[in-house]
Amino acid sequence: WLSSRLPHYMVPDRLLAVTEIPLNRHGKLDLVRLQYTLPSADQPPHDPLNTECEFLIADLFAEILGISVTSRTADFFEMGGNSLKALRLLTQLRETFSDLTPALLYAHSRVGELANILKQGSRTFYSVYPGTDCSTVDIFLFPSIDSLYAPVNSRIAKALTGHHLVCFDFSAEGFIDRCTAVVKARQHHDRATLFLGYSGGGNFAWEVASRLGEQAPQALVMLDSWVMAEKPSAEEYLRWIGQHYANIDGLPDQTALHAYIEALPSGLGEETIPSRIVLISSADHEPPDGIMHRHWGGKTRGEFTVVPGVGNHFEMCRPEFLDNNIHLARRIIDGLSPT
Repeated sequence: WLSSRLPHYMVPDRLLAVTEIPLNRHGKLDLVRLQYTLPSADQPPHDPLNTECEFLIADLFAEILGISVTSRTADFFEMGGNSLKALRLLTQLRETFSDLTPALLYAHSRVGELANILKQGSRTFYSVYPGTDCSTVDIFLFPSIDSLYAPVNSRIAKALTGHHLVCFDFSAEGFIDRCTAVVKARQHHDRATLFLGYSGGGNFAWEVASRLGEQAPQALVMLDSWVMAEKPSAEEYLRWIGQHYANIDGLPDQTALHAYIEALPSGLGEETIPSRIVLISSADHEPPDGIMHRHWGGKTRGEFTVVPGVGNHFEMCRPEFLDNNIHLARRIIDGLSPT
């Protein structure tokens, strides 16, 4: 009947009856939830929940997403989860599993996988993306303060798919020393090494490089990292965020902010590193009082290059700007070779 009245490309392949049309908070059709409730050959097979931990996680998924969750293969993000909802999930899970980090949540977002990680009591503060056999560069990605509440490092890691990558998640206890130890243990002599960090992540990357001596990476790529004569307070950071984001409900707690800022290297030391430093700068101008600047040239015994990036400081790792900025980083990565 429809084929006699519609063009062929508008005729549906099948018709499915549903008991309810899911709506979002604005009263409009919620396509993500609708698609997930429909039978599909692309959905993972149903695998019933069978442990207390899995039922706990499934209940939290259901509470936050507003849909029923009954399978171990249910994926938080495929069912409509986003960064703000992930922060709610992370906060609630940490009441029972204090070691859970954003990196682990984003790397293991299915009920069964996440339950297995939590049951192991893992204290891992980094995630490993193995890359492909043809990759010749090891990338160590350091966390910005934004990564405390948003999937910044996860976005960068996905944009660098194919490379061997270690993604650090901030932890308050001896973070720089622990990162240094991980780099030493995971460096491969048959591959080049590159450090990458957005904002404060670049400061952490430089500090770790300074502790490695001649084992420092061949290159350090900073996405708008700043040398700071005076570090911002948690309150100042919250104010900046409020000026650039319409919804700030997903901000980290004050304890996490204070711990990050306390551990954050200012970059003021006189040490230098042998690594080449490439600064991908934002469109923001440096303040005239000189409290913050991006003059990293005096921090390296190698080459220092500034490459104009896209967006202001807070926009650089948003999805609409990230690809262009990571493309600039890829040009540096692709130019490295094992020594």
